[in-house]
Amino acid sequence: MKNTIRCCISCILPCGALDVIRIVHSTGRVEEISGSIKASDIMKAYPKHVLKKPSSSSDDGMVPKIVIVPPDAELQRGKIYFLIPLPSTPDKT
Repeated sequence: MKNTIRCCISCILPCGALDVIRIVHSTGRVEEISGSIKASDIMKAYPKHVLKKPSSSSDDGMVPKIVIVPPDAELQRGKIYFLIPLPSTPDKT
């Protein structure tokens, strides 16, 4: 998954304008938003999903931490966010 995200970012960055917000879906589809929007608006449109910021590679060999965007955060133009489905929880019987 890590290499897939890197490839996806390298394809998106040179091809698009920097004044839009890009949401990369788990299917690979890229949604571009030109206005201001909060993470909660995206999460309402896609229930059971969270937005993740791309993580940079770590020089010390440690696994980079996953940064989940809080719902009240304003998404920034020129940035890329990944829409990740939440893992399903097993039903308790």
